[in-house]
Amino acid sequence: MKRRPGGWDLQTGCRFAGPQRVGQQSAAPRRPSVPAPPRDLDLAYIYDDSLEGLLSAIFQAYARHQNPGALLPSTGAQLALGQRAEEIPTDGRQALRVRNGIVSQLGAVTFNDVERVFLSDAADRGTAAYRFLRRGFEVGGKVRNDLAHPDVARFAQLSVSVAAECERVRQFTRFRQMEGGVFYARISPTACVIPLVMGGFAARMGPEPFLLYDDVHQLAGVWDGRRWGLRRTTGVKPPAPTAAEAQMARLWRTFYQTIGVEQRACERLRRQLMPVRFWPHMTEFETLD
Repeated sequence: MKRRPGGWDLQTGCRFAGPQRVGQQSAAPRRPSVPAPPRDLDLAYIYDDSLEGLLSAIFQAYARHQNPGALLPSTGAQLALGQRAEEIPTDGRQALRVRNGIVSQLGAVTFNDVERVFLSDAADRGTAAYRFLRRGFEVGGKVRNDLAHPDVARFAQLSVSVAAECERVRQFTRFRQMEGGVFYARISPTACVIPLVMGGFAARMGPEPFLLYDDVHQLAGVWDGRRWGLRRTTGVKPPAPTAAEAQMARLWRTFYQTIGVEQRACERLRRQLMPVRFWPHMTEFETLD
């Protein structure tokens, strides 16, 4: 979403200052917050699977003076027993107002956390983001340090989990040069992290085009040497590796399997530092041919 000069206070409807740089907090004094209505555990908002849809649902909770018990994505949403659902349409303007409100009142770093939580695979990711923001709009930027509060703790847990998965993907992704000059890698992450790691891989690869495919979320990140984009796909059939790539892969597997000291091997530590779920897509674990 594009930035604009200003936004609106979700509770008072008053104009506030525009977005700030990452890491800054709002310097303006906060207006007294309006007490949240009682949480209605029998009400669930259903939003589409986009970040704009989630932000639109948060906007509607304030606009309707409601406090739903859950915010659920439309795909795979499971209601609690006796819970009624209200579908919330996605509205780009409303989403932008919420985004600007988060950045202005809680800081751009907090909005980055919201994006990470949104990309989590946890079923309660939408609810966690909403409850955290409810708490944040009440107490201000200090909410990030209030880890004793259950809503803040759950939000932080999901954000840290996604950030950790991003780091593992950066470490254990193995690109191969395929016929035609394109590099290809396949991953199976526990969160939809491709939007968060594509910028780093693009900077690393430079002018070399590549395709990074997430077979769990059926999402591909494509870099053409100048800009990157995302594509939904049910599968990718890459061309065969180049002869040079096949030779390099054999050399790397040989190096990996001979460099280790058998007497000092610790399988438990290796599995802890390098999760087994990454092994099927890593060159060093393929069988030597």
